[in-house]
Amino acid sequence: MTRVRVLGYAAWIAFFTISVHVGIQLGETVLVWVLVGLFVVWAVSSWVVERQAAARRRADRGERR
Repeated sequence: MTRVRVLGYAAWIAFFTISVHVGIQLGETVLVWVLVGLFVVWAVSSWVVERQAAARRRADRGERR
């Protein structure tokens, strides 16, 4: 994983953490649950994309897993 990608993940995690904190402070439970749901969708989709990219790289090198 590249340094830029790690920094991008860290930025998203920080954004969602701050947003959820602000939502809790404001008492907006719906906002908090929406943000948590979006974070989960983002995390799972990022994981799937990483797995697909790794499989593609292995296929390009002729390896099989």
